Amino acid sequence: MPASSLAASPSGAPPANCVESQQQQHDQQQQQQQQQQEQQQQQQEEDEGFGFAAEVQQQLQQAAAAMKGHSVVSVSSLSAAAVAALLLAAKKLKCMYTRKDPALRHTLEGKVVATAFFEPSTRTRCSFEAAALRLGAGVISNPDLKVASSVKKGETLEDTVRMFAAYADALVLRHPEKVSSSSSSSSSSSSSSSSSRGRQLRLRRFSAVWLRLGDGPQQQQQQQQQQQQQQCVLLSGGDGSGEHPTQALLDLFTIAEQQQQWFAAAAAAAIRMQQQQQQQPQQQPQQQLQQQQQSPIPQLALAFWGDLKYGRTVHSLALLLARFGVRLFFIPLEGFEPDGEFINQVRTLFEQQGLDPEAFCCFSQSLEAVLPSVDFLYVTRLQHERLNPAAAAAAAAAAAAPAAPAATAAATAAAAAKGDGVRITAELLHACAKPTLKVLHPLPRLQELSPNVDPTCFSLYFSQAANGVFVRMALLCLCLKGEI
Repeated sequence: MPASSLAASPSGAPPANCVESQQQQHDQQQQQQQQQQEQQQQQQEEDEGFGFAAEVQQQLQQAAAAMKGHSVVSVSSLSAAAVAALLLAAKKLKCMYTRKDPALRHTLEGKVVATAFFEPSTRTRCSFEAAALRLGAGVISNPDLKVASSVKKGETLEDTVRMFAAYADALVLRHPEKVSSSSSSSSSSSSSSSSSRGRQLRLRRFSAVWLRLGDGPQQQQQQQQQQQQQQCVLLSGGDGSGEHPTQALLDLFTIAEQQQQWFAAAAAAAIRMQQQQQQQPQQQPQQQLQQQQQSPIPQLALAFWGDLKYGRTVHSLALLLARFGVRLFFIPLEGFEPDGEFINQVRTLFEQQGLDPEAFCCFSQSLEAVLPSVDFLYVTRLQHERLNPAAAAAAAAAAAAPAAPAATAAATAAAAAKGDGVRITAELLHACAKPTLKVLHPLPRLQELSPNVDPTCFSLYFSQAANGVFVRMALLCLCLKGEI
């Protein structure tokens, strides 16, 4: 009798081991098909970007190429097209990372990125370093230059940075002093002390060197020669209570991921308006608004809550969102209201678009009243490290004493430190907010945001933090190469 007949069952069915082998092959084929479908979907998402029109895509490519060699110390130094190009690059890099594209680790091969931090940092420094490493660049890490460098011996900031410029292709700098690098904020307050004015002027001169703003032909020629030998770009990791531009970019990227249709329309409108302003500078804002209304943009609203005076992330993000027509609500803790000069800058951006600054830049004392009207809530902690010694001492004294009814800045800080202050909770959000509201926070958080929000549908802040790697990968790529 043939062997095959002996192996078969009496009913003529194939042997069990054969059936098992066929099932394994079938499972493997299904798994491969599923992986291929996922890769195709990721590729499609990468190709589509945020749904920009073809003519906008071309402008974004030009803006990306123009970013090469560009330093970023303020959101004001970036055009609307550059912002959109950065976010589109971040989306593509995120897709490449998700599908484990091996080309990523060779993108910045041979480049060196240095992080020079004069203040503590977890997310900004580590995400920049992770971004550089994932792109194949080398990293010079300096988590505390105040202690572990020649700064402790008295070396000036300028000399320290010049050394980094010789070692690296890009420098990420965080410094406790507020830098006024734009012309709109170049003059210091008349009430500032002479030493404070001296520090601000020193940092402005330092910033000007990096922005290649020479004062004369000879200096420009020297800078051009240095630029030919080596060009090191400066990326701000935060300057005191001033700005945090890269945080604002990752915040906007997180918002854009949630509101892709809005971002595609808002970015296209902002780019178009910027071009019109360059071509027809005398055009009235109302005429610009009428042209913009031909292709209406979905309305978006965001509320800032917490320390809006010292929170540098608030300053950068508000200036960025205003350029894209987002309605802003400011709900500061008492004693931590934003500066009038900053608010005037935000309102001017709305006026330039023909938008009513009173309607698009609003203040409120009630978080509960605003929550039903906004799509995003941006929460910030109290910046205890920004308080002057007298205020810090008062806060410490207030924390040791029973809570007083007076809501001074020191008392507010003390109450928050004790956990007695107002905080964002899941109960508050479920009672007052839209079901689709998303909560953002630059982190770290203290008592202002309850952990019971973490598992809810409102939480977006951990995804927001994770996006920092991809946005900073995009910054490094465009500033060093002008492309991915």
